[in-house]
Amino acid sequence: MRQSLYVFPASDDGLCRLDSLKKRFSKLRDLAGIPKEFRPNYCLRDTIASMMLSNGATSAEVAHQLGHAQGSPMTKRYAKFTPAAQQSILNKAQEAMSSLLKHPADQVAKSS
Repeated sequence: MRQSLYVFPASDDGLCRLDSLKKRFSKLRDLAGIPKEFRPNYCLRDTIASMMLSNGATSAEVAHQLGHAQGSPMTKRYAKFTPAAQQSILNKAQEAMSSLLKHPADQVAKSS
């Protein structure tokens, strides 16, 4: 099986039938304690899209890779992974924390 081109090969190193794959995935899922409603293909696509965007790919490139139209709801949900969006989130969090950590006397002095 180590020479097979497939991740989950059949006993003859060829392509597994779908029902055989489902049994293997179910067994692995159950052994790992993963809920039955887990969707491995969806999660894999989600991971790939997130990693692509975090590494500088454009949303158009990700949309093409996933087979979605640009600007579709599916590709819009990944906007938070673009570097500019990450920086914006960090800036807003820093501003919020800074305003919470200021002394009340500092705030009164600035408003005068």
